[in-house]
Amino acid sequence: MITGGAGSFFDIVCMVPLTRINNEVINGWWWKVVESLTMIGFRIVTSISDGHSANRKFVTDNLQCRNGKSHIENPFAAPPFNRIHPLFDTIHLMKGLYTNLLNKGEFECPPFEDQVVRPRLSHFRSLYEEETCAAIRYAPKLNHKVIAPMPIERCNVDLSVRFYHESTAAALRHYSNESETRKEWNETAAFVDIVNRYFKTINVKTTTFAGRKRDEFRKPVCRDDTTQIKFLQNLLTWIEEWEKMPTKKKLSRETFFALKFTLRGIIKLCKYLLVTTDLSYILLGKFNSDPIERRFGNYRQLSGANFFVSLKQILESEKKIRIRSLIKFDKLDAQDLRNLCKDKNEATKKRVEEECELLVSLLNDPESDEAMDLFDLEDRFAIVFYCAGSIARSILLRNKCEKCKFLLLDDKKYSTGEQATNLDDFPSATKELKQNDQFLSLNDRGGLLRPSQVVYATSLFALKLREEIFQDEDLRKIVMSSADPRALFVSCWKKRVESSCHLFQALNQHCDDGHSFHKFVPDIGEKCFNLASKNLATNINNNVHQSRKRGGDSVPSSKARKISKLSGHQK
Repeated sequence: MITGGAGSFFDIVCMVPLTRINNEVINGWWWKVVESLTMIGFRIVTSISDGHSANRKFVTDNLQCRNGKSHIENPFAAPPFNRIHPLFDTIHLMKGLYTNLLNKGEFECPPFEDQVVRPRLSHFRSLYEEETCAAIRYAPKLNHKVIAPMPIERCNVDLSVRFYHESTAAALRHYSNESETRKEWNETAAFVDIVNRYFKTINVKTTTFAGRKRDEFRKPVCRDDTTQIKFLQNLLTWIEEWEKMPTKKKLSRETFFALKFTLRGIIKLCKYLLVTTDLSYILLGKFNSDPIERRFGNYRQLSGANFFVSLKQILESEKKIRIRSLIKFDKLDAQDLRNLCKDKNEATKKRVEEECELLVSLLNDPESDEAMDLFDLEDRFAIVFYCAGSIARSILLRNKCEKCKFLLLDDKKYSTGEQATNLDDFPSATKELKQNDQFLSLNDRGGLLRPSQVVYATSLFALKLREEIFQDEDLRKIVMSSADPRALFVSCWKKRVESSCHLFQALNQHCDDGHSFHKFVPDIGEKCFNLASKNLATNINNNVHQSRKRGGDSVPSSKARKISKLSGHQK
């Protein structure tokens, strides 16, 4: 496949079925493709492959790229536009950093920018176990599949991205600040930050991504701003220093080679393009294997979601893709779909109302101590505070009243100093504010919003209701068997607020234009249910995944099956 380094063009130009591959086979076809594309008029600046042993040997032996050499001369093009910089796929390197730590369990690294770096897999596992049953998590990207993947799952790049996500680093630092016994978690967080920044740097695909995400690490490489190049250079120096350390707790020899070669090649490629072209910026996210991975994903889906596609299926799928790119399909419009779904929605709504009446009759009295006690959520206050800010932001995006900001936000820009005086009766809603602010600052790059006290309290009580339902097996079955569990929960949440005089009065606030806060209560309940449901689904998937692992409780290992068979217990 060829892709445009400065555009969105991509196309399949050569496909060769092989039963055996080595560096000589790759070398023969590679030069044929280079010659054909150059004669057509394409300017080839890089060639990307994964870290397979045949590809490594092709680069070092056939292309003679070793001992610091990172490019070759294209004999079919005229200088200075004849340099080709072979690279190993940066996304595959992310998977290498992930699987190496899973295999080694611990790394001994040199300091990076004056930070002690010593990641341990046990810290990730302890963090996961700490939050495994929590409805709201500090590290939402970690699950059982991430920290204990099956062999075939290790090639899933999404797991490595989740493993090294910025929320994981923030969670590690949060817990390390809370306990002296977890101070070493900061060393693991430092390594996560390094890998996360590397991924952000090499995965920039638009010029506006950094602005949208408020993340300086996602900026493209520009002529007047070489911050990303300097980081990659510092990372290369650090990798070289790490490789020389006399320890076995480091990356494999193959990963070190591919990582150093790619970092050196990207740095020189950027400098070469800035000199020989009029590009004002370079998007490093264009230089990876994502397009061909996406194309093969299309092949598998067009072949009936079949992972092991045949050559005939690939050819047929390629024809479908090319035809689909030329034809615009005219199907039913949105109004037609609404008409078809209207009758079904009305029936579902009636059923949810009946289920709501049953569920409310089985719940605790809204005025009881059990319904008003937030002690069970005490260790989740900081993450609920963080999520409440996100909820307030999402509501503001759809709300046209400017003065409602004073109800939803507790920020210097919007706060009037007269906020929620009748919430003083809820000590757990205002408790641990310093800890909440500290956790918010760990994740803030200038764009996070601080929720008002009333939004924070509403989120806590909504999650309290959710915990009350899902901790009772019978109530949980009613919700999970509903045609619309979220609508059922929101209905129960509205009735809980309306039935509790204490809670209803506490939330009975208005903006200067007379809009009541009660109109936001269903939205807050819906979003809290979404947050908790995501983690509930993760827990269910974790249990399924763990049971499928070799040696799990539900699936006996190969050795156990042999012993059982030889013992006469299995026919």
